[in-house]
Amino acid sequence: MTITPFAKGIDLQFDYTMANYIDYLPRIGFEFALDKRYQSFGYFGYGPYESYVDKHIASSFGEYHTTVQYNFQNYLMPQENGSHFGTTKLMIDHVANITALKPFSFSILPYSTEELQNAKHNFELKKPTATYINLDIAMSGIGSNSCGPELDKKYRAPKHGSNIFRIVLK
Repeated sequence: MTITPFAKGIDLQFDYTMANYIDYLPRIGFEFALDKRYQSFGYFGYGPYESYVDKHIASSFGEYHTTVQYNFQNYLMPQENGSHFGTTKLMIDHVANITALKPFSFSILPYSTEELQNAKHNFELKKPTATYINLDIAMSGIGSNSCGPELDKKYRAPKHGSNIFRIVLK
């Protein structure tokens, strides 16, 4: 990762290559937290529903505005949710605008990836303490062979890739 600062923000360049022994990864990107008071956001991408590379037929590309709580899918068994595929711009409250050289996926949730992975039931999730943003260079589809066929190769994150995120602070 290369970080290049400029007057009102930073450029983050990410390049990755998976090891040969890795079949595929669910996502490649990063997560960061903001104060929980930041609850609204807008984006240009697939919405208004959660969307993934293999699950965006019900969504359409456009400009959407929503909140962290509305974006969160409260599944009985907590898991990855609320992603938006094919995003070109993300506007977080009155804090930042995020764009990238290539379209990206993102989610903004009241829980971290770790909190969602560690909870076996939704009632185990504690009261939110932050707003968590995931920016993904690549993300595999959500289909799996847990209850059906293995994820088709065309929906798997590529073995290598790169993107440059520009984060402009307001």
